[in-house]
Amino acid sequence: PVPTWLVAVAVVVAVGLAWVSRGWSLYLAVAVTALGYAQVRAPLPVDPRLYTLERFDGTVMPEARTSPMPRVVVQLPAPWHGKVTVWLRDSSPELRPGDVVRVLGHIKPLDVPRNPGVSDFNSVLAVRGFVGSVGASARDVTLLARGKGSFVVSRLVTPVRAYIFGVIDRMLPGDEGSLLTGLLLGGSQGLPKDVQEAFRDAGIVHILAVSGMNVSILVGVLWVLLSVLGVRGWWRFWAGVAGGGFYVLLVGWSAP
Repeated sequence: PVPTWLVAVAVVVAVGLAWVSRGWSLYLAVAVTALGYAQVRAPLPVDPRLYTLERFDGTVMPEARTSPMPRVVVQLPAPWHGKVTVWLRDSSPELRPGDVVRVLGHIKPLDVPRNPGVSDFNSVLAVRGFVGSVGASARDVTLLARGKGSFVVSRLVTPVRAYIFGVIDRMLPGDEGSLLTGLLLGGSQGLPKDVQEAFRDAGIVHILAVSGMNVSILVGVLWVLLSVLGVRGWWRFWAGVAGGGFYVLLVGWSAP
C-alpha cells in the first residue's frame, strides 16, 4: 500500500501549486494517483503457512450491506496480511466493526474457476485484499475485544451507515428498499436473483455500483447548498472534499 504520509505530501503540494499552475497540478495529482492505484492493485503473495493454521485472530471489518448469508469479514493482523470471509453456520454473538475475534478453523484459499472462459470473481476478491474464507459455528468464534478498529469508522461511519439502513428498512422494506440501498450506497445484496439478472440483461447493473456519478451528485449538491449559505472559495472546496471523502468511507472505500 502507498504510505499515508506520501499521499498527504502529494495532496499538500498539489493544492499549494493549484493557484500558480492555474489548476493543472490538481489534474496531475489525479493522474499520478490513478497510476499509483493501478500499481498497488496487484495482490500481495500469501504466505502458504497461513492455510495451515488451526485458528487465527483478526478485526471485524465494516461492510456496505449485510449479505443474504450471515458472514463477517476479518482483517488479519501482522505478520499476516489480507482479509478473510467468515461464513457463519448458525447464530453467533453480535459482532460489530472493530471487534477483535478468534476463529477456530482452517482458512481455505480462493478457488480457481474450473471452466475456461468463466469470469473469475476470485481475482476481484484478491485485488480487494481477500486471501480466503472459512466456515464457522457460534462456538468457533470468540470475542476478544471491542472497539479496536479505526476510531472514525467505529464511532462515525458505522453509526451513520446503520442509521441509513434502519431508515430505509423502516420506510421502504422489501425489494424496493434493497434497490434504494444499492442506488445510494452500492451493492445488490438483498435483491432477488431474478431482479439482479434483469439488471444484468438490460445492461444497467452499473447503477448499483457507487462510482464517479454518485460522488459528483453529492459534491454538486454540497456545492449548491454551500453557495446558498454564502460559503465561498477554499472553504467551499474543502467542505466538498470532506463530504466526498466521508461518502467514500460510507460506501466501503473500494473501486466500483
